[in-house]
Amino acid sequence: MPTHGIKEDDAAARLIFFATAFENDVVRDEQLWRFTNVKTARNRYETSLYLRRMIPVDAEVHEVGCKLAAAQNSSRGNPPPGDITRRYYCGFSDAQIAGLRLSDDRYWTELELAEQDGIAAHLAFFLQTADGSKKERADWRTEACAKLSAALTPIKLHRCAADLGDGHHPTQRFGVKCYGRLQPKEAV
Repeated sequence: MPTHGIKEDDAAARLIFFATAFENDVVRDEQLWRFTNVKTARNRYETSLYLRRMIPVDAEVHEVGCKLAAAQNSSRGNPPPGDITRRYYCGFSDAQIAGLRLSDDRYWTELELAEQDGIAAHLAFFLQTADGSKKERADWRTEACAKLSAALTPIKLHRCAADLGDGHHPTQRFGVKCYGRLQPKEAV
């Protein structure tokens, strides 16, 4: 898969949304990496990252997160604050590309710069598993997600303008401890 000049020392942002990355109101490693099944390939899963070299300013990354949350909420009929289907952008964590490269005989990762939703910095991030039973493949994905999560920096928190004053935003509702090991260092 072409990498389009992606370097090992490049950083990528992983956007964090409520409720996608959460389980029981706390960020969980396996939830941070919610891969969707690639229908055209066997045992291949995809998620999104954003190349920081192309959006180096934190405020610009937050702008992308807010835009995506607004689009998800719009596609769900703009659920009211606190509704279980409402998406909240919470911030992002960075990871070095080298830390996201997994290579094992059971699973491996690949990256491709692939514009999406008008965002040129979008990275299609793929996890591929070897053939195995359904349980084996699930176990391998869980193991891979734990390794990927270990590469993430503490979250850079943000609240979108649409969420200001919304008491259901997870940072206000649960406090920074809900981000688990990703909670900002100053909050520890």
